[in-house]
Amino acid sequence: MTLQCPNRFAAVLCTLMLLAACGEPPAGLAFGPDDIAEARAYLHEARSQLQDPDWGPAPTRAVLLVEVGLHDEARQLIDELDAGVDQELARGVLALRQGDLAAALEAVERILAEDDEDLAGLILKGEVELTRGDAAVARATAERILSVEGRTGDAAVILGRAHLLDGNLEGAEEWARQAREWDRGQADAPLLLARTHLARGNLEEAEEELRRALRVDPLHPDARFHYGSLIWQRAGREGLSEAVGHWRLALEVDPRQGRAR
Repeated sequence: MTLQCPNRFAAVLCTLMLLAACGEPPAGLAFGPDDIAEARAYLHEARSQLQDPDWGPAPTRAVLLVEVGLHDEARQLIDELDAGVDQELARGVLALRQGDLAAALEAVERILAEDDEDLAGLILKGEVELTRGDAAVARATAERILSVEGRTGDAAVILGRAHLLDGNLEGAEEWARQAREWDRGQADAPLLLARTHLARGNLEEAEEELRRALRVDPLHPDARFHYGSLIWQRAGREGLSEAVGHWRLALEVDPRQGRAR
């Protein structure tokens, strides 16, 4: 059975679950977007628990290790997985996070060769295509997901991000709102809305959406990085220290942040 990982491969949901499983309230629900120290403590707790070999299925743990920035640990665990779709998904997620798009696409091809309707494989395919800047191809992949799965927030986000790549802010906003309607538990929809607001220069609206995204997923590196950039843009030198705190946390989770993307 394929490991299904929609919504950024379910990283934040699984992380919340692993914290709750230890009898503690999910930290992501207990602090705000500006509490960088709490967010970092949350990250370190998640990392600690994910390195426990007894926590959850190994394929899920491998994907989550990637999502919290422990790439070496993830690669070691991936190599230990049984050959198959779950291993390829984890390998593809790691390759995408490290910017190796050729390796990520190879993993996608192997997943879809087994099942051309595999949801996680199609979502990963769309993510790779967006990262490559192939808006038209990503739209086709998202439409494929919708034809297979019906209303899917991930597909709506891919469509919205493809429109954003093309400079179509209205289309991006429309699909972002559709994604939020279909799945209110993901951070990518408000992040996409924030990016449309930023493109229009609407900083207050962008901040509201970024804060919403970080309340859903306090470890979302894109939302965290954009939030820091917004603080710097709004406050200038006075906000630089706070902005740097958000950027450092984003980089700790995803080293790609700050590069041209």
